[in-house]
Amino acid sequence: MANEVDEAFARIRSWSEANFPALIEGLNPGLTEAEIANATDIAGSEQLKQLYRLANGERRNGIGFFFGLRFMPIDELSRTAQLWRDIAQSDPELADDGEFHSSDPEAAITAKYINSGWIAFAHDYGGNHLSVDTAPGPAGTAGQIINSGRDEERKRVIAGSLASFLSWMADTLEQDNCSITATGKADLPYEFLLAEPPNTHLLDAVQKMNLPV
Repeated sequence: MANEVDEAFARIRSWSEANFPALIEGLNPGLTEAEIANATDIAGSEQLKQLYRLANGERRNGIGFFFGLRFMPIDELSRTAQLWRDIAQSDPELADDGEFHSSDPEAAITAKYINSGWIAFAHDYGGNHLSVDTAPGPAGTAGQIINSGRDEERKRVIAGSLASFLSWMADTLEQDNCSITATGKADLPYEFLLAEPPNTHLLDAVQKMNLPV
């Protein structure tokens, strides 16, 4: 499975170097084996560990590697995981609330606000994430990629695994299904989005897509 992550990431790197160098240049060097061993928040996902061996998230001036969503460095990932644990501990009733939450497909994802088995690895600066789901519902698969977070009530299985998600990203880039717009801003020089379906936010596009990819 590590090879599948490596192969998809290599395709993304190759596309970026030829078409949009700022995307790959915004990434941090990968973690060492010692750092991976100490990164307890990603211990539940071998594919996520492999991704962090390749790149430890984005620099502060990164593009938003996942079509505008920030690929979090491991320290930021750990802070985010702790934040969600703190919320769940302080308000268990809120964490388990399933009244407004749903799973697509049905029963593939635990339909509630917070699940300690969701490992958020990308965010939108507003509390919403791409996550690896290590504790899926009875119809789901451990390691599937989902949307989660503050505004994500309809949770969807985006891909069956991180490797599948990265392969879809590589396919999408190679098919030129992305939008790159210079902003003129020093802190965020480009807006990098999925082109189709039309959107201003990847997690909005996720709600319109035929999934899983």
